[in-house]
Amino acid sequence: MQPPHPAPAPIVRTRRAMPNALPRTLAAACLLGTLLPSCEKDQERPVVAQPVRTFLVEDANNRPFRQFPGEVVSPRTGRLSFEISGRLIEFPIQNGQLVKKGDLIGQLDTADFIANRDAAQAAFAAAKANFERSESLQQRGAVARAVLDRARQELDTADASLRTATRALDETRLLAPFDGRIAERIARELQNVRAQEQVAILEDISTLEIEINIPERDMMVGGRGLTVEEARRFLEAKVEFSLLPGEPIDLRLETFSTRANPVSRTFLVSFAFDPPESQNILPGMTGNVMIRRSSGLEEGEAGGPEIRLVPVEAVVTVAGNSTVWRLNPETMTVSPVTVEISSIKGGAALIRAEALKSGDEIVASGARFLAEGTAVTRMEVRNP
Repeated sequence: MQPPHPAPAPIVRTRRAMPNALPRTLAAACLLGTLLPSCEKDQERPVVAQPVRTFLVEDANNRPFRQFPGEVVSPRTGRLSFEISGRLIEFPIQNGQLVKKGDLIGQLDTADFIANRDAAQAAFAAAKANFERSESLQQRGAVARAVLDRARQELDTADASLRTATRALDETRLLAPFDGRIAERIARELQNVRAQEQVAILEDISTLEIEINIPERDMMVGGRGLTVEEARRFLEAKVEFSLLPGEPIDLRLETFSTRANPVSRTFLVSFAFDPPESQNILPGMTGNVMIRRSSGLEEGEAGGPEIRLVPVEAVVTVAGNSTVWRLNPETMTVSPVTVEISSIKGGAALIRAEALKSGDEIVASGARFLAEGTAVTRMEVRNP
């Protein structure tokens, strides 16, 4: 007899962990961490300083000069030549000689011109006599009207020839058109010269000019449509020569080009000045031109807070007021300063503000995007 089978072992069923149990545990731990002060706080985002260009505020009438090399030129230069061809028999000038208006520069041989003038004069006299005779005969009915018309035409032609021959004789003498100095004697005596061929260069030195080349960035502050008369109001210029140290000469703006040199990318600007009688300043000499922008105030405009010259883009509107943003160099943050706009000249604004002092640094570019306490970093410090 076989023994009975042993009873089967009891089956114990255990509950398996759900797959999402771990994330739930982590989520709960994070939630708990936010409630516990001992948990680590979220790391704060770093403050990013806004890059801006800044400007040093100065008194509009006490700003430093900028310096440019310049060359002296004559505002009026005569390249002298005869209107006719001929042989130069008299040429009394020398290089550097001072001449007055009407002085003789050169004389051509007049023999052929006198002969031509005399022949034209004789032809005119004959034509005049023929016209007067024909007129008398026509009045008596002895000749036709056509004969008188032909005689009048011959007289007019002879008169024109006489005037041409007389003018040619006069043009054998070359006279100085204005007071000046002979800069260069080109021709030589007894030389045959052609019409319009230069024989001498005469320069007016009573008033001289000095020319400088201005970079593009300096021309941009002038503003569109700026005229020479307007620029004279706020531009102060002087020139100093190396042989006259400490003796600056006042300049006045004459012209400025509106097209840049294609090679140097600069603009030609000319200033006039009256050379001192005690110094022999001549075209071709070089000098140091000093320029600065002044306020351009007319008499009677002074009074109240000092006027300041700032870039026009530095002035923005904040809460309905004209404002500039002043930089605190210690904290590198900005704060608003309310200003009063006096006028706008080209790319610069003339402002008044009690709280604004010389030496203050304001934001010149990027001011529209600032608020009080905004952290900034300098890109460039400049003057207009």
